[in-house]
Amino acid sequence: MAQFWGTIKGARGEASRLGHKASGLDTYAASWQGAVSVRLWHDAKTGRDMAQVELTTHHGAGVHRSLYRGPVSGATCECTDAGCKSHRDVSECSKPVYETL
Repeated sequence: MAQFWGTIKGARGEASRLGHKASGLDTYAASWQGAVSVRLWHDAKTGRDMAQVELTTHHGAGVHRSLYRGPVSGATCECTDAGCKSHRDVSECSKPVYETL
């Protein structure tokens, strides 16, 4: 059973692809000014589906910059309890699971 699903749409219509826990799903979309890369994978240690979004180069144009690396869910910490003591009067959780650059 597929864990990931992606679609693209261009001049020749729409297409979709599936990815499994073992394969993940990698995408790359480019223009003559640069590209965007999105990678999805399953982290077996934590049981989380993870994502990495980056600006990258295409034929020498553009820059390489990581925009996000963390859970697909957008979770910002290991805690799932809204009443967690870590979040009271603290601007950042001591157990972050993401990187937003």
